[in-house]
Amino acid sequence: MLINSLKVSLYWSLTFPSMVSRLNLPVISGLHRQSTISALLILFLSPCSHITLAGEAVPDETVPPYHWITKVAILLVDAGVIDLDLSSRPFTRGELAITVAKAANYKHSTSTYASCLLTKLEGELKSEIEELKSSYESVEREKQVVGKILNAKGFDTPWLWRAGAYLSTDFTVKDEDGFDIEGIAVSKVGVRPLPAVYAYNGSRFDSYLSSDTSYEGKAWGGMAGYVEQAYLTLRYKRLSGWIGRNWLRFGPGRTGALLLSDNSRPFTGIHLALDMNPVIYRWGAFELDKRWDLNRYMSVHRLEWKIGGNISIAVSEMMIYAGAARSWELKLLNPIAVWQFEQYAETEGNGIFSADLSWRAVRNLTIGAEFMVDDIQIEKETSKDLEPNEIGGLITAVWSDPVGIPGSRWTFEAAAITQRTYNSLHTGEKGLHYLRPIGWRGGNDVIDWYLRWDHVPESRVIAGWDIEYECKGENRISAPFDTTYRSHTVEEGYSEPFPTGTVRRTLRIGIDGMYQPRPQTLIELRASRWFAKNAAHIDGLKDDGWLVRLRLVLNVDASRYVKGR
Repeated sequence: MLINSLKVSLYWSLTFPSMVSRLNLPVISGLHRQSTISALLILFLSPCSHITLAGEAVPDETVPPYHWITKVAILLVDAGVIDLDLSSRPFTRGELAITVAKAANYKHSTSTYASCLLTKLEGELKSEIEELKSSYESVEREKQVVGKILNAKGFDTPWLWRAGAYLSTDFTVKDEDGFDIEGIAVSKVGVRPLPAVYAYNGSRFDSYLSSDTSYEGKAWGGMAGYVEQAYLTLRYKRLSGWIGRNWLRFGPGRTGALLLSDNSRPFTGIHLALDMNPVIYRWGAFELDKRWDLNRYMSVHRLEWKIGGNISIAVSEMMIYAGAARSWELKLLNPIAVWQFEQYAETEGNGIFSADLSWRAVRNLTIGAEFMVDDIQIEKETSKDLEPNEIGGLITAVWSDPVGIPGSRWTFEAAAITQRTYNSLHTGEKGLHYLRPIGWRGGNDVIDWYLRWDHVPESRVIAGWDIEYECKGENRISAPFDTTYRSHTVEEGYSEPFPTGTVRRTLRIGIDGMYQPRPQTLIELRASRWFAKNAAHIDGLKDDGWLVRLRLVLNVDASRYVKGR
């Protein structure tokens, strides 16, 4: 078996360069040839290697949702310039490096602004793209010495070390609170000891947390913090995944998602993905924050199907379960037993199902939708069956370069989530993580309309404005589960308005700009105005306010190879 594996690996190590040359990647030419054998060759020659994942030699460091390259990458995806799946995030720097390297070959056929943004991403991902270059070319060079390598006793594999920091300072002027200064600092340390293994730690220090009611940790002189990300990524053939703490988001929405979003803190647990192109199966098991003296857990299944490159369909299910003496339960961790969560709903935990669709109608127009079901009552036999449906829906439409105006993008999004959705009769099964909704940012009992326009006049500047109208009912995920319907008989029936109670109606208008003089520095300015009717859910009470915020960002990264033995 070992000999056969080596033969297959040897075959691919000899034929891979010709395959790569057919990709016509512009990043391959004019490279400085290093004498060190690249880590990618070890990946190819290993009996447990996977030769179809070109990005394995590039660090699987996930991109935080607040990083500027997330915004730029989404702009380029919406313009049809690069190919990334926005329905399953976060994406990694390695994935970005590969797709940017491919897209760079078509700079001449894209608009000026898209070409500028690609150049911007190339600058940020320079180390990853350079590693991609050397990995591809080293295979061509090393096939000359492959016989010596096979007879060697071991490999002198270089370790890749990465370190950096994200520093952000906000200068804010608010109508009633006056002037304020807040800051965020995130340390970043990563190491890749093997081609298919990457470890990363990112610790966050945040002065905003000292006044955040969802934060329960310690504070030092107005500064608080926690470990934002800490994970180990692994790849084996078509299987990839991570263990530790990381973000996870499903759905085509641009401003949010219904089932799982990056609204709450990153999740701690295990996530695996099996790529059976064009189908991808995802499984996750996570430990939520311990709350109400209960141990809380979450299991997730997701099946994605890509059709023809323009359509992506996915179905997902999630189960939240909790108990004072409860721990991981194998029947809820089983990655193969799908759709069983609906059978265990109400008896074992809070099961939620969702389906989402993303369709690229034309190159610059994308339409998406997500539908979520927490609970639907079909039979009407007892008063318990009068419970209104716990459902949610989201639609999104993105139009880039409208009517021939290059560098512009319109984004429209609407979401509606009924009350009791994400909630449960059993307190520990609420869809909260560190008191924040794990799904839609506005929680439940809400209707939200959002419209945004972005414009990129040149590579260093992104400007835009947005308008949002939110109708928020009185219910909350953190509130006790509303059982009013149980006081009615089946004959009487039960119905309720949506949203419920005294509805707070809020209009928010904002304008913002981002200027990036250098790849490591960023200046953001945002001004917003808001008006509220029935403020604090008090009938007839009106309120309004404004905010101006200047944000200065410094983001630095460095990488170095160190011999591992």
